[in-house]
Amino acid sequence: MLEPLKVNVLNNLLYYRRKHYVTMFGLFVIFVLLNFIGGAWQRFSSGDNFEAITIILNSFLKMGYWTAPILCAFFIYTYHTKKYLKMVFTKPCSPERWLFSAIFSALFVSGIIYLFTVVLGVILFTAFRVPIQLGFFYIVLYKFFSIIIMVSFTAFLVTVFTKSGLAIVFFMFIGERQFHSLRDNMNSSIVQDAMQGVGKFFFVGIYHLSNFLYAILPLRTPYSDEIKAVFVSYRVLPVYWSYLLLMILYALVAFGVYFILSVFLLKKRNYI
Repeated sequence: MLEPLKVNVLNNLLYYRRKHYVTMFGLFVIFVLLNFIGGAWQRFSSGDNFEAITIILNSFLKMGYWTAPILCAFFIYTYHTKKYLKMVFTKPCSPERWLFSAIFSALFVSGIIYLFTVVLGVILFTAFRVPIQLGFFYIVLYKFFSIIIMVSFTAFLVTVFTKSGLAIVFFMFIGERQFHSLRDNMNSSIVQDAMQGVGKFFFVGIYHLSNFLYAILPLRTPYSDEIKAVFVSYRVLPVYWSYLLLMILYALVAFGVYFILSVFLLKKRNYI
């Protein structure tokens, strides 16, 4: 069981390299560093070492957060459009094993980025004599399980919108928070009778649609409002650990639900 899964994961990582995803990832790293180096340098110059370090670390955390979903989306979407890839690399293979290896290999890449971020954080905190806060490791763990939610949801999106890359990109980058804000805005317009007749009917329709999408889309960062102080101070109060445990539980449940749904669609549509 583990050996075929290992072969699949290694083949997926080889596929990333052969499709020049590693090169694109390297360019992305350079872009992120250039984007944040200015702000971090200003903080270092002003003596605010803690703020400068958090800017650098947050840039790598954001990069790792999006790396896995993008890799997973590219891999599954490419297979749907070019089925010979799976026959060359992974036959014979069950849908469950194939999908799990696709998700795991993408998570593996993000995990490497996060491991590098932890090492870099320890080095920076030590070099600039800034006390290492427990909140740093708390945030890394929280973000990694956020990636699990995002990757499993992305895999589900690709199996649903197999012919629409635009829809996949839309739902990847537009989350439940945006629809929550849209729902509140539409509700405010309706209450204030901002529009009449056909216009009001349009607003009502948008309100119900945004409310529906908000209800069915997963929470990408559960309990983020309750623990937002951790992301600022890197300090963890005892109560925050319960939120982390609940978040991990939510991530595992979300992964299981979207994995089962994705496998069902793969079998139903004869993609495997």
